[in-house]
Amino acid sequence: MAGVKAADKLQGSGLSWVRVIFRRRLLVIILLTLQALFFGAIIGSSSLQYSSVSRALIPISFAVCLYILNKKEKPAYKLTWIMLILIVPIFGGIFYIVFTIQSSSRKLRRQTHKTDAALRPLFLLPGDSLPRILEEYRDCAPQVRYLQEFAGFPVYRRTRTAYFPSGEAFFERLLPELEKAKKYIFLEFFIL
Repeated sequence: MAGVKAADKLQGSGLSWVRVIFRRRLLVIILLTLQALFFGAIIGSSSLQYSSVSRALIPISFAVCLYILNKKEKPAYKLTWIMLILIVPIFGGIFYIVFTIQSSSRKLRRQTHKTDAALRPLFLLPGDSLPRILEEYRDCAPQVRYLQEFAGFPVYRRTRTAYFPSGEAFFERLLPELEKAKKYIFLEFFIL
């Protein structure tokens, strides 16, 4: 039933076949298929054409890796892209270029930055705890600096952590604590 509604909605929205073809998932499938075909052709023929294509695309991938290294992005993001490009140097650089120039990702990035800028003042409490925490916990200095200066999450003093083995135990404690709140409530969850 839900599949029929989704199909009706898709037909009703007037999406043309061009938009469907250029969606990110389909583009990734096409690029992976092209890459597999390319590798098959290389293995099958091992001709001079491979060396000329390789000489053209590998420097592009190398330049893209240098560009990624110099970007101010999260290290995990950079590492993922660089590993992908190094594993597949022929199409890795081209894949990154195609992936990053898509307008939908730029639009999402702009919206994310706008939201972050609006919410950043809400994260900060009066006073900066960073210098004092760095003095007290020198072993954790790189992580603390990363959280506050790069990731944008300020560190706080006088906080507690509680482990709840079940959702029932959590809600028993949560409801009375919510009623005690005066200014705001900060909750962080990790599901193990």
